[in-house]
Parts: sequence; structure tokens; C-alpha cells
Amino acid sequence: MIGATGVVGGTILRVLDERSVPIDALLAYASRERPEGVAFRGATVPVAAATRERLLADRPDVAFFASSDDASAELALALVAAGTTVIDNTSSFRLADGVPLVIPEVNPHVIQAGDRLFPVANCTAIVLCVALAPIERAVGLSAVRVATYQAVSGAGRAGLDALADEERGMAPTVRLRHRSFATSCRRSAPTTATAIRVKSGRSWPKPARCSDFRTCESRRRPCACR
Repeated sequence: MIGATGVVGGTILRVLDERSVPIDALLAYASRERPEGVAFRGATVPVAAATRERLLADRPDVAFFASSDDASAELALALVAAGTTVIDNTSSFRLADGVPLVIPEVNPHVIQAGDRLFPVANCTAIVLCVALAPIERAVGLSAVRVATYQAVSGAGRAGLDALADEERGMAPTVRLRHRSFATSCRRSAPTTATAIRVKSGRSWPKPARCSDFRTCESRRRPCACR
């Protein structure tokens, strides 16, 4: 788990535990070594610095990236080349040629035997595509207009801390960033979108316009939204 001490990494660890996913050994990494470690299944797992040398030496079977775009761009492909299956929660590879952007309920058929790099689609795009895919298959869709909103949790722990400060009447300490869900929706269908952060911790609001919701087999995407 790269990014084990962050909001997303911690959530992935919790879900792995809740769903009793079999794990022989958990390896945890962060931007720097954390002597306090992270808790997982009643034990404390040490957290190592996520360097290329350390990851290649450990060579895990599966690696979850829940860190920054820079970390994924620097480290993910090296692990893939070493035989690790990488599941990347950043936007680094969502538009990469030859890399499937998979939403299991929409386009699992695009996965091929040699695929080892799996970027995770934007959270809003996943929900949108799951809802629209059956309609598109049944009757077809020529255009879709959607309004959603992005919670501050998408900005990580800093975003949640800033929201807590605002709720206490304090000035925010960070500038929140957002990424248009169109990045994922266009790959998983073609879409233009605008995103806004709202004062909500873990729910999803944002204005978007979708068009040409069609599967693009040649690019292995569930729809055309970016």
C-alpha cells in the first residue's frame, strides 16, 4: 500500500479488512518512513519510505497507489515492469494508451491477460457510468446532462482539515484542488465537465455535461468521458 498513512490509503486498508480479503503480508509505504506504523488486523505494520529501490526490492504481488500523481508517475511503471499488478487511485494513467480504464459493472471485458496496470476511474464517473450503461445498451443515448458536486475528501487529509477549520470559524489553511470527473468519464464515455468543491466531507456534488455516451472498443473504455 503506497500512501498507507493518507485518507485514501487508510480507507482501502479498512475495506480490505472489512471484506476479509486474503493477504499473506501487508507492506505499507508513505512519502517518508513512519516509526509509528499503521494498524491492520490487530497488528502494527511498519511504514517504509516509498522509494523505487525499496519497492523493487520488496516486489509485492499487488500494489495499491493512494498517494500523489507524482509518486504514481515515478514508481508505478517500474513495479509493473517487475511483474507487480498495480491499482492506481490517481489520474496519472487514466488516459494512457494501452491502459484499460475499467469499471467492473460496465466494461470488464476490456481486461486482457497481460494487463497489470489498472487506474481507478474518478468516483463521480464510476457512479455515472454504472447508472447510464444499462440504459445506453437498452435504448441508446445521444446526450446526457448531469449535475454533481465533489466533496473535500477528494483533496485528501488537508482538505478535510481545512473543512474542519472552516466549520470552527477559522480561516482555511490550504487551497483545495479539484479535477474534472470528465477525465474518467470520457475514458470509461466523450464528456465535458465543470467541478466545484462543496463544504461536505465525504459526499459528491459538481456541474457536468456529457455527450456521446458510447463504448469505445478501440481505446478500451466504458464510455467517452474523461
